[in-house]
Amino acid sequence: MIGITSYSAYIPWYRLSRAKMNEATGFLMTFPTPGERSVANQNEDSVTMATAAGLYCLEGEDRNQVGGLYFATSTPSYLVRQQASIVSTALDLREDIRVADFASGSKAGTTALMNALDAVKAGSLKKVMVTAADCRVVKPGNPQEYVYGDGAAAIMVGQENVAAELEATYSLSVDFVDRWRAVYEEFDHGWEDRWIRDEGYEKLIPRAIDGMLKQQGLTAGDIAKVIICYPMARQHANLAKRLGFTPAQVQDQLLDKVGDTCAAHPLLMLIGALEEAKPGDRILVSSFGQGLDVLLFKVTDKIGLMKDKWGMKKSLARRKELESWERFASMRGAVKFYLGAREGEYGFTSYTLAWRERKQVSRLYGHKCKKCGTPQFPPRRICVNPNCKAIDQMEDYRFSDKTGKIFSFVVDYNVYVPVPPVVHAYINFDGGGRIQLQVVDVDPFTIQIGQPMEMTYRRKQVDVPRGVSIYYWCATPVRT
Repeated sequence: MIGITSYSAYIPWYRLSRAKMNEATGFLMTFPTPGERSVANQNEDSVTMATAAGLYCLEGEDRNQVGGLYFATSTPSYLVRQQASIVSTALDLREDIRVADFASGSKAGTTALMNALDAVKAGSLKKVMVTAADCRVVKPGNPQEYVYGDGAAAIMVGQENVAAELEATYSLSVDFVDRWRAVYEEFDHGWEDRWIRDEGYEKLIPRAIDGMLKQQGLTAGDIAKVIICYPMARQHANLAKRLGFTPAQVQDQLLDKVGDTCAAHPLLMLIGALEEAKPGDRILVSSFGQGLDVLLFKVTDKIGLMKDKWGMKKSLARRKELESWERFASMRGAVKFYLGAREGEYGFTSYTLAWRERKQVSRLYGHKCKKCGTPQFPPRRICVNPNCKAIDQMEDYRFSDKTGKIFSFVVDYNVYVPVPPVVHAYINFDGGGRIQLQVVDVDPFTIQIGQPMEMTYRRKQVDVPRGVSIYYWCATPVRT
């Protein structure tokens, strides 16, 4: 049996109401779109969000059993550097695994998932993690700014404890262009909405879904949940009805809560469907973007093992509303504000040093004394325990999956970041060890000594002159 064995969703902490967006840019054209969209923090991108989703997906799993990691996005941090390697390293997966990037379109997430399923089915790999994330930037006032959202999903594929078994796949590969961006451009282009609707969604989606149902000898009534990526709410409902699906069968598109998260979107909707599924349910997943992928899953009695996973419900409940569109625009870099006298200063990244210290920097490893059991960070030859002080008696110790509490902190407004302040804190880890880290996704006016923290991987800064995104670990309040 081949299928989904674990999953997780990651929706950023921040949300921005579309009403506030309209207050700022509505003078260009009024967009009475209801709801809100998710917003990645100023130190988040597709790599960090995929890493966050991957960490959640690994909870309760043996990471040494993972034989591959696939990363899908339409907003890569690098055109020449494999980001799947960055994610797998941050997740502390084995080095002797297969990794690959899937890019260039909104169906990259389902394409990566299909390739992972094929690899497990063929016996090449026993367990593969698929991560998908997107963080798209558009010109201020562009209607797509209202539609887009940020988020990530991670799905584990394997052969044991399968919660949703793969029954079939079906694909269309056509060069129907709705949106595009050249390698030298910052923003997407979009073709005319009516054309995309009438010739794209309205014709290609029925063709693909009908093709899958005919291939399997099924009807719309045999499907418990259908996932259709069609970011036009009214037309989406009409199309589902025309295909023979009732409103109860149609999975929520999340457009009024999150927005369209591109490559991650069909996988996030799949996770939402799995949270409500019961054994025997069939879930049909379709994506859209230069063709379509359609996957058919059947839920097994192992779905109960997924009840504690960090899925859509928990991700949506963890939120903070942004005060204004201007704050969002600064975080995104869509509007260039003055950031202080040190704006544009970057620390030089030595890839030689980064390689040599990759365990400490990328995987957040310290040491643990084999003589007295004291953890410490950074790694050192001598034990920090004053009653031990053993020399060269250390073993590797991973801090990235540990929790801790704030020992002391400082709120710093004298920094050159898009949205100050920056919070730094000393974290005392549960079980021993202390580390100084930046604290993210926290209200600087309510942070407290003793507040529980967990680790999260973030983009510390971007060295624009050298084209380097600098990643490191931060602390964030423990998920509740």
